[in-house]
Amino acid sequence: MRKRILAASLVAATCVVQAQTTQTPTASTVVSTLAASAAPRDGFTRLRLSLTSNEVSANETARLAGIALCTTAMCYESGAPSSVTVSSTVNGTSTTVAELEVPYSDIVSVRFKSSAGQGVLQGSIALPEPLKLEKGFKGGDVLVVVQRRGAGYVPVAAASNYVQPEGTSFFYNPKFATTVRLPQGVSLAIPAGATNAPQVFLVGVHDTGDDYPLVDIYPPVPLTKPATVQLPVIARAASATLSNQAPPSPRPQAVPPGGSLASQAQTQAARASGPMSIEINATGTVPRTPRAAQSDKQSSTATTDEALTSDAGTAAAAAAACNQYGWCNCADQLAYPQNQQNIANGLTATGTTYLNWCTTIAPYVHITVTNMADSRERFTVKHSPKVGTSAPPSYLPPRLPLVRITSWSPNTQVMTNGFYWQGDEGTSTGQTGLADGHVHNFATGLGDNLALGGSCQDYPSPPYNACNTFSPHGNKRVMLMPATGTAWSWVDNGAAGVISNSLSYVSSSTSIVKNGVCSTDTTSSRWTAVGNTSGGRLIFMSSTTDGQTSAAELCAVFKAMGVNNAIRMDGGPSAAMAVDGALKNPLGGLYFVKYGTMRYIAYGLKVSYPGW
Repeated sequence: MRKRILAASLVAATCVVQAQTTQTPTASTVVSTLAASAAPRDGFTRLRLSLTSNEVSANETARLAGIALCTTAMCYESGAPSSVTVSSTVNGTSTTVAELEVPYSDIVSVRFKSSAGQGVLQGSIALPEPLKLEKGFKGGDVLVVVQRRGAGYVPVAAASNYVQPEGTSFFYNPKFATTVRLPQGVSLAIPAGATNAPQVFLVGVHDTGDDYPLVDIYPPVPLTKPATVQLPVIARAASATLSNQAPPSPRPQAVPPGGSLASQAQTQAARASGPMSIEINATGTVPRTPRAAQSDKQSSTATTDEALTSDAGTAAAAAAACNQYGWCNCADQLAYPQNQQNIANGLTATGTTYLNWCTTIAPYVHITVTNMADSRERFTVKHSPKVGTSAPPSYLPPRLPLVRITSWSPNTQVMTNGFYWQGDEGTSTGQTGLADGHVHNFATGLGDNLALGGSCQDYPSPPYNACNTFSPHGNKRVMLMPATGTAWSWVDNGAAGVISNSLSYVSSSTSIVKNGVCSTDTTSSRWTAVGNTSGGRLIFMSSTTDGQTSAAELCAVFKAMGVNNAIRMDGGPSAAMAVDGALKNPLGGLYFVKYGTMRYIAYGLKVSYPGW
């Protein structure tokens, strides 16, 4: 279920106190403070105000007579400590002086109440961009830089960003070099003067099952001086899985390409013997795809989910069109005879093979291949038990709880997201939705191409009859899937009898390959896709964290692997793939800000071995 996220990019700029302050609202209201562990009430969100010093001295003591955070029409006031110690940002920290519960609103300025005496912080400052506190986001951070003036202090600059509990916020004042210690042993060093204004950065650090963590730094900001990210090797026990469980299935083989490029693959594998240091010229995803490095041409105020993973990069990074193995074309790499043999060898050992070969070359996807002719493999449409009832007076079918795919992925070789749903957006636990399109799992029907989901039998006579309320989703192709084996088939959605007699099925509004003919759809976003070969191979693809692709691009990759029919699943923040319990493509950018590591979805597509 793809939705637009209407939130401005939060790239800070230095503010001059009087020249850039907004008109002070005449209305004000006192709001409650909010404990760090408390959740805001419905209709409210968290707003945190922090201070940092613009002086060389490590600590400054300032008195606060009162503070207010303001929209264009209203100021939200709170009591403040009588004095606070304000330090510099050399360690990425600041002094939190208020954590408030405020209604959804656009914060545009901060005001400090005037008072007589020594060391008082007073005056007002405008934010470089309004901080848009909207439903679905977890709150906001406001940083104010203060400086001595006369007997007291004044605000001289400000920055803002969103709060995300699954990430780490840190603060940067370009007057000081900053070194930040992040989760999983990651460190980030930014030299002084790397930006032209203070910044509040939000960082996600993720274990994707690879040798090194994946790091995402938001917002995407060009750096005038390079920063350094230090990534440690993730230590793993030989017999343990990421979920800390002992699954009945072997871990999918992760095979390198073969042929004349095998020596490069060995060099790549050897690199994991020690920490890796990466120099970056822009914040964003580290390591990032070459395509993301080209997106500095995109607007920094991205508002559609196609642009939310945008990153600012350099021409040098954009020129890195080949992957670490030396291949520059994903389809060519997959079709290379020795590489096909390596895939077959992986399937012989475990039934499922994971490929990272095309994560750094277009179309920037993770790929898994499963041999469904292998009697050990099992496929299912995974979902949680329905909630609610179709009984009067609602006449609505039961809804599916929205769940993160990693909740379903233990004891699973591979798991991806499914298709769209109607209902809640999937930003937190406790939300629900109705599966859209044709989707069925064994004895459980999840959707019959109705806008409200479910089947016509769930509805009584008019005026509640929704049988003719067809959704445009799911109107192209339906993939009919047995639990195991090779009897997979494809029909158009009009073949209702064929569909209803099938064990499991899933549909999509977009075919990537239909009877060998490629889609011409060039809609670019993060996507998940599924297809199968006549020989019984089931192939999943899902975009990298900052990857962008289209159905037209994916077609060549599917065809290189012998697939004549493939469909696109949900995309944007829904696109996800977990291999052996590890999420390969955690969300980044503004997607991470809103949804965290991954989105909550209605159902997934699961391959397990040998159980369900």
